[in-house]
Amino acid sequence: MRSDDIAVITKLVWADQYCLAKLQDVCVRTFKTTTDIKALKQTEEYKNLSDTTKAALLEKIFKLL
Repeated sequence: MRSDDIAVITKLVWADQYCLAKLQDVCVRTFKTTTDIKALKQTEEYKNLSDTTKAALLEKIFKLL
């Protein structure tokens, strides 16, 4: 699950598309600040994420606050 050559957002999209819960969890855990998640929200890929993945990101924001 470690690959520094592939962007986290790309891995998050793959996890979302192929229902890879563990990969999604690893990706969400890489975000250390709310600013990281806000930057993710500005990407084109974010718009294609499922509501479930967006909810996981929101939950992460709550944990960071």
